Amino acid sequence: PGLKVSGKKKQKVGKTIKVKVKCKQSCTVTATGKTVVKGVQASGSVSAAKKRTYKLKKAKKFLRDGDKTTLKLKLRKGKNNKKLRKDVRHGGKATAKIKLKAVNEVANKQKKKRNVKLK
Repeated sequence: PGLKVSGKKKQKVGKTIKVKVKCKQSCTVTATGKTVVKGVQASGSVSAAKKRTYKLKKAKKFLRDGDKTTLKLKLRKGKNNKKLRKDVRHGGKATAKIKLKAVNEVANKQKKKRNVKLK
């Protein structure tokens, strides 16, 4: 399918994480992922031992030959967005780990990964 991934590698913590994708051939692109925050204790203070994971909603889009689009992955629950922001504010290091998969009409598959640091 000729999948190319681009976009900012550092993004602000918000409701969505954006990833730009482009396909050489017509294909369906699916993005899934999770956000991992390291260095946060349950009380909110910083510690190297604790990490939290928040799942992201799946984003799916059909692209024609040479098309470009932006996929937006959202946090699953409203409370998780507030928790993620609090964790980052309290010194936690957050990274969104995104997996992308492109499938064309002939069922050829291509997979890519993208890490985005959240600030």
